[in-house]
Amino acid sequence: MKKLLLACLVSLTYATQSYTISDLVTQDLKNQQVQFVTFLFTDLLGNIKEILLPIDHVENALEHGIAFDGSSIAGCANISKSDMILKPDVNSLRIIPWLQGTNKTALMLCDIYLNEHEPFAGDPRHLLKTVAQEIAQHGYACNVGPELEFFLLDQDNAPIDRNAYFDAQTDVKRVVQHQSLIHLLKGMGVNVEKFHHEVASGQHELSIRYGEPIAIADQVILAKYTLQSIMQEYGHKVTFMPKPLAEQNGSAMHIHFSLWDTFAHQNAFYDAQDDYQLSEVGKQFIAGVLHQMPGITALLNPTINSYKRLVPGYEAPIYICWGTKNRSALIRIPEANDPQSVRAELRCPDPMCNPYLAFAALLKAGIDGVAHQRSAPAPVEESLYTFSAQQLTEAEITSLPANLASALYNLANSYFAFTLLGSKLLNSFVTLKNKELHAFNTCVTDWEIQQYL
Repeated sequence: MKKLLLACLVSLTYATQSYTISDLVTQDLKNQQVQFVTFLFTDLLGNIKEILLPIDHVENALEHGIAFDGSSIAGCANISKSDMILKPDVNSLRIIPWLQGTNKTALMLCDIYLNEHEPFAGDPRHLLKTVAQEIAQHGYACNVGPELEFFLLDQDNAPIDRNAYFDAQTDVKRVVQHQSLIHLLKGMGVNVEKFHHEVASGQHELSIRYGEPIAIADQVILAKYTLQSIMQEYGHKVTFMPKPLAEQNGSAMHIHFSLWDTFAHQNAFYDAQDDYQLSEVGKQFIAGVLHQMPGITALLNPTINSYKRLVPGYEAPIYICWGTKNRSALIRIPEANDPQSVRAELRCPDPMCNPYLAFAALLKAGIDGVAHQRSAPAPVEESLYTFSAQQLTEAEITSLPANLASALYNLANSYFAFTLLGSKLLNSFVTLKNKELHAFNTCVTDWEIQQYL
């Protein structure tokens, strides 16, 4: 991607007549014999949407955007005002590694606009950009690094293996598949830091190296897109469902986060004199996240199934507190090898969340804590699963919402969520999720048949 844009800029510098970026990008794609360009965006709930254009029509799409029916996309528009525009982000351009030859295809991510010039306030990607700009006004830049967990299943929805955490992969065919997958992910611009087997059968984790929020949220979307595309070729199903298997650990999307002081040019979370190497700003940021957590949990854990993962006994946090090496705490401080790597880790989000919304909620809650100089409670280092109800009360430790209905109630009544999302986006999210709840509550499950029939 950098080489492609560099080529465009070189062409622009030495051009003898005026060219637009759209002209140059399109010409460079043609020079690389790209035949198609696919444009991706997400709806409010994080579902990936796509439109494919032949190369002959790409220049006009880059210049004027791509018109679409917003009323058919969850959280976008109503029937009376349905015309909307996708504006491709040329900085997100990459060539899809597995579509080559006569089907050579490039990819771009898009922002949603009301017209050619006005961004749509309900676009999750636009929302994250707005939050990042707000943090910049406080003199900081933020870094996030997600750990994306998922299950690989066979065609009968059974795990493809019975391996456990960090088990060595001795099936050579599987090793080659994993290595090929990492090559493809890196070819898509996903900065893969680690890939390994997780605790449950068939469960894997993909760690993405930290970076600025928009770029990393884009990489989460591209990682999902790649996994869903490639695993079909191997005869596997990939699922980001938080709890696909009973009596097994569920899948999370832990988010590592920190602030960079843009004036002092240093990690704003680091303090060499602190017992945890954590600065006052870092503690205020954590305090802000903890304070707003009841109201934003629905954005981080947005499905009915999410709350079947958030139960004791499966390494998932349910108590709103922080600690250092304590994996039962909602936020922990991982071991840091140097000042730049001091960070915190939020452990409740799951991979069904929209990464743009999740990052926006986390970062705005944190910077709100810094702005209001909130005091962090004392860290908890004991396993919270051994605490009695009385101990939890005495320590003033509360729990995450127990189900989606409670989480949605908190979200709908949170002034902070209103300031984050705005009334339209907030109402759209709550309405869509309440429809999901209604559909679930009016169906009859296999468990009910077995239990009551």
